[in-house]
Amino acid sequence: MHRAFRWFLYTVLVLVAAIWLTLGLLKPEHLKGPFVAWVQQQTGLPLEIGKLNYNPLFPNVVLAENVTLGPDLKADKVYLEIASGSWWQRQLHIAHLDIIHPQIKWQPGLNLPQPLRQLQIDDLTIDKMKLSWNNGSLDGGSLHLTNWQPIRDGEVLPFADVKFDASVDRLQLDALILGRTRAQGTQSGRIITINDLESDLFHGGMAAKLSWDLNHNQLDFQELALANWQLDLQTLPTLPVVLPHITAEQITLENISAIDLSKHFALNQATGTVEKLTWLPGQWPTFEYQGKLGEFTDGLFQLTDMQGEGRLREQDWRLQLEGAAYAGQFNADLEGNRQPATLTINDLQLNNMQPELRPGWHEWLAAQPFQQIDLRRLDVSHFSLISFDDSVPLTMKWLDLFLTDLRWTPQGLQNSSHKSRLEGSWLELVWQTLVSRKAEFQAEMADNAVQFKQFTTQLEESALNISGQWGLKADIPHQLKLSLKNFDLEQLSEMWGPRYPFAGQANLTLDLQAQGQDWTSIKPSLKGSATLDMQDLFVNGLTLDAYLDALLTPKAPPTQDFGQMIGKLRGGDSAFNHVRINLQADKGRLDFSNSAFESITHLIGVKQGLDLSKNSWQLQLGLLNDQNQPELLGTLSGELTTPKLQFRLPANNAGNWATQPIHYPPQGKEGALRE
Repeated sequence: MHRAFRWFLYTVLVLVAAIWLTLGLLKPEHLKGPFVAWVQQQTGLPLEIGKLNYNPLFPNVVLAENVTLGPDLKADKVYLEIASGSWWQRQLHIAHLDIIHPQIKWQPGLNLPQPLRQLQIDDLTIDKMKLSWNNGSLDGGSLHLTNWQPIRDGEVLPFADVKFDASVDRLQLDALILGRTRAQGTQSGRIITINDLESDLFHGGMAAKLSWDLNHNQLDFQELALANWQLDLQTLPTLPVVLPHITAEQITLENISAIDLSKHFALNQATGTVEKLTWLPGQWPTFEYQGKLGEFTDGLFQLTDMQGEGRLREQDWRLQLEGAAYAGQFNADLEGNRQPATLTINDLQLNNMQPELRPGWHEWLAAQPFQQIDLRRLDVSHFSLISFDDSVPLTMKWLDLFLTDLRWTPQGLQNSSHKSRLEGSWLELVWQTLVSRKAEFQAEMADNAVQFKQFTTQLEESALNISGQWGLKADIPHQLKLSLKNFDLEQLSEMWGPRYPFAGQANLTLDLQAQGQDWTSIKPSLKGSATLDMQDLFVNGLTLDAYLDALLTPKAPPTQDFGQMIGKLRGGDSAFNHVRINLQADKGRLDFSNSAFESITHLIGVKQGLDLSKNSWQLQLGLLNDQNQPELLGTLSGELTTPKLQFRLPANNAGNWATQPIHYPPQGKEGALRE
């Protein structure tokens, strides 16, 4: 900036010197030739003066027209009025200097001589200036300076005390473009004070009152108003200068918008007041804000019709906001820290919202910057959701939810004040083909356990009730109680897929307890009971009765692994009149004794079960006749994931197996199963 100023100043001085020296005689045109040669010798640039208007009665006044200095400087008119001066002493005092329509092309590195030791200009006016350089241009520039002394004792003082009134029609610096701009103010030492600044910028306007301390590179706005700005953040130009330390007591915003299509970001129609702004280059700004915002969009997240207030400080921030989103309303009180990034939700109310879950929400959620989120209070009313993400086949209608004092960190969830409370309900929830209606739930998270006090819902014609506890410490037990009545199994079949479709009606009761912090420690402590009772069970793709008939050979069939058994079962259909599975768990051993399967023509009994501690099967199966006596025994043994089924013939005096309340099928063969 200093070099550019010196170049501009020297250019003006050459013009002044040329005209002043030419006026040394009553006929200044006689000196044109010698003076032009002298200027060319001093600058290396040719000088042309088209016409000189001079009155001998006023020897200190001249008007030069069509002045050209080299290929880069032209001026239509130069009016000069000398107050006093001596060229031999290199002193000049100009009363008036007017330069009309100068056209200047600045070339960096151009050095012009400094012909004066003292220069004072009482009144300088430049009008209709056109200036260009390698990365910018200025059109329609006007400048008025008063009481300016830019050279003292041979030293150029670009920041000498001066009053100025400047304006441009258009200014371009790289990609930054300013429209019509005007600034009035003073310069004292190295402090520029602008009392009135108006500019057309970013398709809107700016008005300001400011002071700029060049010694400390600090810009202080006493007043700043921005209106109708439309910022494209994707193409926002980089400023060609180093940003100063900016402070502002108050900034007025009206209808400010910003977008970045590459990041699916939009902020529209911001109107309000920013107070106590402090912004150091390379750091986050600090400020307080109060106002309205028409729209905020960040990826899949969108808010509209907002108003509220907030603050952004060096270490923390807070925002109190209300508005509309997804056809509903919200009210939020949020705060957080910058480093490490934390979020505290003091209060969040969501009413009548109907958002859509779109693909990509995983990535958006994973990109959130917070290392800790504390939820003080969340109140959701009549919340509805529909998912268009195939990985989340969910539809929900009218969720009411109340949640308090919950903390999230990358390590998991915990309460944030000794106890977190959850309660709520929904009118309808659909997951694939599973339909839940009129659900109600209550839960609490304390320091030592999560308690599921209640979960009840209707699954079509069935009723589901769940309660229990999950211990968060090694000495606190886990408990689970479940009751499911009259459940239509076809809902599960359609949800799990078409490989082996099934249907029927089921009742399930479950009461289990365990202790431990992971599956390895939980297995040996598992205890309790469970009963699964299924009526009219139908399985498509597996044919059990034909498989069992093929096993009734004079000798025991060979051993089969699980894959071989499934291969022989494939094809046809299987129907069961009644199935009952009883479970007794103790110290990690699961005993299915007294369980039974009643198909159309066969009855299968079950004894023993599996040992979770050893990850192994020890399950006994019996193919029973109408007297509940086994005629073929099977033992399922081996690893849990790779068991083998071994067959043997029972002893002649084998006793009856208990299968109540399951009975021998009415269509089963009477008497011995073998011929």
